[in-house]
Amino acid sequence: MDVSTDPTSSLVDLPLKNYYRYVVPTMDDFSSTDLTVNGPKAFFANMPLSKTLTMNLDVPEPWLVEPVIAVHDVDNILLENLGDTRTLQAVFELEALVLTG
Repeated sequence: MDVSTDPTSSLVDLPLKNYYRYVVPTMDDFSSTDLTVNGPKAFFANMPLSKTLTMNLDVPEPWLVEPVIAVHDVDNILLENLGDTRTLQAVFELEALVLTG
């Protein structure tokens, strides 16, 4: 194959704009001794280090879900600024339900 006809060699920007992981809590995530939740985890590999990323939940439209505990700003994530671990943790909470009808 001729390199000049390879469309991927001429890409300037990432073709992928969204990264999704579907996670569901299991019964093992909830502690039987206290009210702690270990929570579901999503892992991503080979993420761009210099692009600004956002961590959020894909929930039904009537749900208002917000991060309540997060060390880093979940709306402006630069992986290159997180150090060697490049790990983010956030606790999201259902703030309100919008009921219509």
